[in-house]
Amino acid sequence: MNKADRLKISWFAVISITVALFALVLATFAWFQHNRNVDTGKATAKSGNESVILELSSRGGSSFSPEEAVAITQVNSADKTELMPVSTADLKTFVTNRHTDGGIAGNFSVVRNEDSIYHGRIYMRAKTGGDSGNLRMDLYLDRTGDSGGNLVKAEQNILNASRLGLIISGDGKESGTIFYLSDKNNPAGEQVYNTKINGQILGSGKVLDGSSGTIKAADDPALPADSRAVSESGGGYTLPEKPLMTMEMNKIYQADVYFYLEGCDPDCSDAAAFDASSMHLAFFGTVRE
Repeated sequence: MNKADRLKISWFAVISITVALFALVLATFAWFQHNRNVDTGKATAKSGNESVILELSSRGGSSFSPEEAVAITQVNSADKTELMPVSTADLKTFVTNRHTDGGIAGNFSVVRNEDSIYHGRIYMRAKTGGDSGNLRMDLYLDRTGDSGGNLVKAEQNILNASRLGLIISGDGKESGTIFYLSDKNNPAGEQVYNTKINGQILGSGKVLDGSSGTIKAADDPALPADSRAVSESGGGYTLPEKPLMTMEMNKIYQADVYFYLEGCDPDCSDAAAFDASSMHLAFFGTVRE
């Protein structure tokens, strides 16, 4: 059943009954359902130290031009309005399932040309006008009130199934992190366990890793977004245990942004199909010697 058919059904007077039945019937086809992702996105930044500025730009190198809010520039050719489920353990190799067999996803292949995911990019720099000395900047996500708090704005079902990935590189260093955006789960009737690898159906907390050339199960590396985010507490800021990256002063870093549906997540079911989302990444820098 295609999108047009689904929309026709949803206009019937018995919408609550029809949609519920539709979800139950198509739940096992989670790897096939696509999703709508619009208005992705923008990024903002601030520093906890007045003498050092955390700058963002849509362009790097000699074209670096800081702005208060920068557009996240898409760098892959995938249609960002439709995302198909994929799976990854490292943001470098993504795995997809092209068709199901009896409702089971087991025909996996490596994604080519970053199809079915959103990949955007921005650039950042910790800038100080004086002698930087031994100063460095620890970079975090910003979940304070000024940032709006939400990294991705979307209906709950897509938040439950999606992932946000960041690879920050520069000065000979690289740091990659995958985040889940919700600690909630769909109701049991809207969850799907249909990923089969090496004869086993994967349970919750597993993803597919294709980095070695052989597709295999791996532990889901995703962390809660709060684990790398600054928050407000008692009129001040509370820092997480670890930063996204420690930046040298006056050097440009590249931040690659990934947004995708994790096909192995039980919440990646028909319940999330056709939801819309928008992204607002906010970064926070703290200075240390």
